[in-house]
Amino acid sequence: SLWYHIVKNEIKLALIIEDDARLNYNYNYEVNKIIEEIPTTDYDLFNLHPYYQDQVTSKDLIYYKEGIFEGGFAYNLTSYLLTYNGALKLIKPNCLENMICNDDYTNVMGNTSPIKEYNELFKNEEKIKILNYWQGLCNQSEEDPSIADNTDYCDK
Repeated sequence: SLWYHIVKNEIKLALIIEDDARLNYNYNYEVNKIIEEIPTTDYDLFNLHPYYQDQVTSKDLIYYKEGIFEGGFAYNLTSYLLTYNGALKLIKPNCLENMICNDDYTNVMGNTSPIKEYNELFKNEEKIKILNYWQGLCNQSEEDPSIADNTDYCDK
């Protein structure tokens, strides 16, 4: 629904936070600082809390600057920035007719998914460019400590 809302209202950049996200105390400050420092405007989705699978190695990643990179099969869309063009690319293939979870779907559309069956569903669609922030700014469980309490952008 949010992706359709972004396109319908021509929202240039949206911050999407899932309902189970546990934000660190200075989340707003850090997100604004990251937005100011993203070294390129050539992206569709910026994952603020990627969780990498075991098969990802540093050779799979393209680094833009410290802490910001592209590539690899990352789960976890707890918190992300989505551009208008990114939302348009995500909804264009009629994503609602081929329902798979957002984590898998964005990886398929970002050309990073190892799941052949999903890749086949959307093989002819325009792919999105996904950037990731290495430290994460939140997590999904109150039991897990937030690694974001001590990030580079933290102003304690």
